[in-house]
Amino acid sequence: MRAAGGGDAYLAMTELGTPDADITLVVDVEVHLATRWAAIRAHHSQASPYDDLSEELQYEFLAKDRLRLVRGVEDLLSYGSRATTDARSTGFEAVDDHPDVSTLLSAMDETAQWEATKQLRAWEREQLSLRSGQRLLDVGCGLGDAALALSTDLGDQGEAVGIDGSELMLAEARVRAADATCRVRFTVGDAGALDEPDASFDAVRSERMLQWVPDPARAVSEMARVLRPGGLVCLTDSDWSTLDFDVRDADIARRVRETFGVDRARQTTVGGRLTSLAEAAGLVPLAETTATQVWSSWDPDESPRPDGWAPMAVMAEAMVEAGQLGADEVDRFVATVEEAARQGRFTMRLTMHSLIAAAPAGGD
Repeated sequence: MRAAGGGDAYLAMTELGTPDADITLVVDVEVHLATRWAAIRAHHSQASPYDDLSEELQYEFLAKDRLRLVRGVEDLLSYGSRATTDARSTGFEAVDDHPDVSTLLSAMDETAQWEATKQLRAWEREQLSLRSGQRLLDVGCGLGDAALALSTDLGDQGEAVGIDGSELMLAEARVRAADATCRVRFTVGDAGALDEPDASFDAVRSERMLQWVPDPARAVSEMARVLRPGGLVCLTDSDWSTLDFDVRDADIARRVRETFGVDRARQTTVGGRLTSLAEAAGLVPLAETTATQVWSSWDPDESPRPDGWAPMAVMAEAMVEAGQLGADEVDRFVATVEEAARQGRFTMRLTMHSLIAAAPAGGD
């Protein structure tokens, strides 16, 4: 519109429209085009912004409706990857239906740059010691960055497979895989019922995925099923009971801990139970480690959220849903946290666990 001129009332807006990636449905309404024009012409006192656009742009605006599905406030603290038992289910797992997908994807990239994430991924790579020609499965691969980093160890004869519940994430993963040195396949899948043959992978990984599935034990059993004898699995997940939210206010710290540190709609403490899950699936634990991500500062005037985190207003909504904050307390909570951050009194800590386990070697 700016290039073609016209539409002055709309051009006064600093931001126009919705990014294409966030459009969830396009409806062809060409059959109603004449009716729409008649309705526009009926407003004799109003200048139409469409009149001085090209016919092509008029058609794009009026013959197609672009819709964006909004389910309300989702939990943006779900920045870990998701591979669920229903890729299109509502709630925490509905990544593609999220009202702010672009923010979610950006936050996932930020999460990959957490020092704790980098530390655990380096440990994982050393422990897996992947070799040329092997096959790797990433369950809950998200944007594919971890699988692609490990794929360089597989050589041109190896293969990396990523499974996730979000087609939007997988589309981005495929773009990022353009220069991969081995075969790469990213596909929508179900962590609780992997569409892969028994004993078909040398290594399987999942990172911050188990907390989002309704049955983590089933998901780990599926990973064990597709492992070849002697194959290795690396499980990494957060233990939200370790979340330390410090703004020098003991009451706020308690409310945050009781909101996010308790298993409710998801398995928030699963990071501390990885060994028992592996053993229940018939795997043999070999090594484990932890890493704690620390946010020691945040400038709310520069960014609406700490790196890889949620805006404080979204965090407050989750606390309201958990009964730890009244709806009339949201603004005060946000203002208190942001002011604490401005004064250098903001610190958060969250611990993640990683486990390496092996499938039994088999034989007599």
